Amino acid sequence: MASIERTAYPRFKRVVSARELEASFTPTLDEIAWAQSPTKSPAHLLGLVLALKCFQRLGRFPQAMRFQTRSPSTCARESGTKRGRHGVLN
Repeated sequence: MASIERTAYPRFKRVVSARELEASFTPTLDEIAWAQSPTKSPAHLLGLVLALKCFQRLGRFPQAMRFQTRSPSTCARESGTKRGRHGVLN
């Protein structure tokens, strides 16, 4: 039987290694440049980059945009934004 990640309806794994998370959610310079053009704030930039990376991973946008703390941290660090308490951007 195929793993859930290889089916028609992939989902995120419950446990993801730091290496896999960084490989999947670190935006490229082109992705950051693309996301900066329509956004006006760091919070919107981070949201758009996370949505893009989720879409790339799942092939669709997730129904509820809920992320564990390491995913936004990885994207925020690479896109030059800062995360404050409770995942809110400063």
